[in-house]
Amino acid sequence: MAHRWQGNVRELDNVLQRALILQSGSKITEADLVFESMTDVFSSQNNDEERTDNNLSDDLRSHEQRHILDALAKNNCSRRATAAELGISERTLRYKLSRFREEGIEIPEKIGKKSA
Repeated sequence: MAHRWQGNVRELDNVLQRALILQSGSKITEADLVFESMTDVFSSQNNDEERTDNNLSDDLRSHEQRHILDALAKNNCSRRATAAELGISERTLRYKLSRFREEGIEIPEKIGKKSA
């Protein structure tokens, strides 16, 4: 598979992290890779196509959120176990959960967690 990357290294890392979460087998395939900046690359496309890209991006984001939250619930909200199950670092998981909170999504806390 060949693809000319137009973005920076951080954007590429984000694409790969998302592919790790969404991959359905033991390997990342072309179908698992989603390039959010495609609207930038093809900015000359018409508004209908851009809306479709945005809808697909929203669908992907929603799927990623459900997948992460389901894994979090399955692991009794243990971030370490959830990150291990998803194949991502705890730091990446914390970042994604923080982004979810900013979007107004309630993140459950670990049952039996001691409060400060």
